[in-house]
Amino acid sequence: MEVNWYRAAGGDRSRLHVADFKCDQPVGRRTCQFTLIRDGGPVELRGETVADRLSCSARFQRNLRGGSPAWLVERRLRVPRGSFTGTTLRCEPA
Repeated sequence: MEVNWYRAAGGDRSRLHVADFKCDQPVGRRTCQFTLIRDGGPVELRGETVADRLSCSARFQRNLRGGSPAWLVERRLRVPRGSFTGTTLRCEPA
């Protein structure tokens, strides 16, 4: 769903916005809720209607590598190989 929401912008990142960003604040990571908005309203993509607003949540962790600190969406590990299988980002049409 998130990928189609992004693709529906046609590569124009200026049409994509984050709103209503709220987080709790435990040490080292934060769980946040927010709305992703794509300008232009719902669109048809590959035979499906793609919403212009998504209600999302994700866990963020602080990354102190590479100079300046940043918050990144936390990734999940696949135990057998130790590789990443996805993120904690979850969205649904708003």
